[in-house]
Amino acid sequence: MKNIILKERLRKIAEIIPLNTKVADIGADHAYLPIFLVKNNISPYVIAVEAKWGPYKRALNNVQKYECEEKIEVRLGRGLEPILPGEIDLAVIAGMGGETIKEILMESKVKLEIIQSFILQPMKNLCKLRKYLLENYFEFKDEVVVKEEEKFYEIWKVEKKGKSKSFDDIDIIVGPILKNKREEIIKEYLKFRIDKLEENYRLSIKGQNKLKQEETLKKLKILMEVYADAFLCNNN
Repeated sequence: MKNIILKERLRKIAEIIPLNTKVADIGADHAYLPIFLVKNNISPYVIAVEAKWGPYKRALNNVQKYECEEKIEVRLGRGLEPILPGEIDLAVIAGMGGETIKEILMESKVKLEIIQSFILQPMKNLCKLRKYLLENYFEFKDEVVVKEEEKFYEIWKVEKKGKSKSFDDIDIIVGPILKNKREEIIKEYLKFRIDKLEENYRLSIKGQNKLKQEETLKKLKILMEVYADAFLCNNN
């Protein structure tokens, strides 16, 4: 069976994973990422986890289709629950809302003692998840942005360190690593976020929710300051 081709989002996740890393893919869906990892000799062993029977069967069928049964184990269960001590080096939790990822981590505090490295790719509620991670002693090792089919995605590599570290609103809204990056994709992404927040703020003025207006304006000011500092001031 020929190799599997990943789209940009999953391909970037695969690029971040170090060679010879044993991985758990939480919410593996079609198991495309686990199949790619073993087919390209990035991971010697992957556990694909799904919480519902339908996606579990879909993942299992694809693993069999691509003849990866010896290196990929598909398990049924929620979050990190099916993972045992010593089985993996890193867990991927991608393609879910930030609140869902947060719930998985909160429900898995015992597992965090045996799994300390994560790649996270939240689809929404990024600020809430980032705040939770910073408050609970996760250290951000990298933050990257990819664009796939005209949509932007943030991908984070974090480690559970157990040590407190100071952070501020810029770290929560932009990111402790992302705020210092100067790539063109970051410029495009920040501009996209600014434009979207400006539109949201204009719409919020018509309503009565003053708290939402203040929150939107706060995020907008921070993003504009970071954007100006990174991409406008340096052009002089």
